[in-house]
Amino acid sequence: MPHRRLRLAAWVLIGGWVSACGLNLPFARQKEAAPPEPDRLAPDLSPITPLLQMMSALPQGDPARQADIFQSAKDAADLGPTSCMRLRFALGLATRG
Repeated sequence: MPHRRLRLAAWVLIGGWVSACGLNLPFARQKEAAPPEPDRLAPDLSPITPLLQMMSALPQGDPARQADIFQSAKDAADLGPTSCMRLRFALGLATRG
């Protein structure tokens, strides 16, 4: 009989301990919620779009069209040596075709 009472008391203590783990006690440490991610706007691709179009048009066009695209990029880089024009000419050189 005494073993039965001890066993019952042990089960009650274990049950109380397990149920207390789910309680939101004020003294228990809780993980702080991560700050919400700021809304990220889509990047502006307008400066890159003409470069990508040129790179896709070079290998797809006939040789005369390729030469025309490449020559316009070279002339633009010679006349206005800005970084954008140099990049366009460099991409024209690097593009296959």
